[in-house]
Amino acid sequence: MDSCHRKLKIFACNSNPELSKAIAANLETDIVKAEVGRFSDGEISVQIFESIRGADVFVIQSLCAPVHDNIMELLIVIDALKRASARSITAVVPYYGYARQDRKSQPREPITSKLLANLITAAGASRVLTIDLHAPPKSRDSSIYLSTISRQPPYPRAASGIEGLEGLRDRISRCGRGNSRQGNC
Repeated sequence: MDSCHRKLKIFACNSNPELSKAIAANLETDIVKAEVGRFSDGEISVQIFESIRGADVFVIQSLCAPVHDNIMELLIVIDALKRASARSITAVVPYYGYARQDRKSQPREPITSKLLANLITAAGASRVLTIDLHAPPKSRDSSIYLSTISRQPPYPRAASGIEGLEGLRDRISRCGRGNSRQGNC
C-alpha cells in the first residue's frame, strides 16, 4: 500500500455495500472492520473493530429508501468515527435524500436539504461528496463543504463496475490531504 493511502479508510454503511466494495477495490484499500446493526428495539448500533485515530475516513451511505433509517445510520456512524479520533470524515452520499427541498417555494416551508447538511456537520463530518444534485449547492446554504461529481458515463455502466468513477481515487486522495477548503476536491 503506498503512503497516500496509508491513512485513508473506507467505511461501508448498509445502504449499498456493493458500491463500498467497488470503491475500496478501486482504491486498493480495505473496508473498515466494523459492524452496523440493530438493537432488539430497532435502534442502530455501531461497533468499530480497528483503530481510526488520525485517519481520513470516507463513509459510503446513500440516503435512499428507507431514507430516515439511512440518515440516522449515517449520523451515528459519523459520530462514532469522530469519537474514535478520525482526522477527517467525508460522507460519500451517492443519492442525497431531500436534495429537491433546497429552497422555499412557499412561506413557512423548511429547507430540508440545508437541515440535513447541518445535521451531518453536527455529527462530525467535514464535507459531503455526492453525485448529481438536483441543483448546484450554494455556499451559503450550509456550514459544510458540499462537493458534487457527475455520473459520467451513465449510471448503469458505473453500477456494473467502477468505470463511472475513474477520477474518484485522485479526488479522494486530494481531499484526504486537507485540500477541501481550497475547493480542490
